[in-house]
Amino acid sequence: MVSTIKKHFFCFIVCLTEYFMCAYNMRVNKKSALNYMEVSMRTLDQIREALADRKTEIVAEACGAHYNTIREIQRNPNANPTWRVIQALNNYLDEREGAK
Repeated sequence: MVSTIKKHFFCFIVCLTEYFMCAYNMRVNKKSALNYMEVSMRTLDQIREALADRKTEIVAEACGAHYNTIREIQRNPNANPTWRVIQALNNYLDEREGAK
């Protein structure tokens, strides 16, 4: 019982330390991180335009997202995908543009 509590406490401390380190790095590098995102990330509207002529099944499989998520982004202007999905779509589109 005691060793289980120690393990959980240790994991909590490690996670808390990583959180604060991450928060500190984001504060220090906020300007450069924002500049990077502005340059390298597409907006949701740009992603939607790029996906207009793509097959939903293929995009979903390549991004690791569910078919319905990609379809919702393609068809619904009010879609609100997660950051992970936006990053995956952005990476997918970058790879496809690089292949042309």
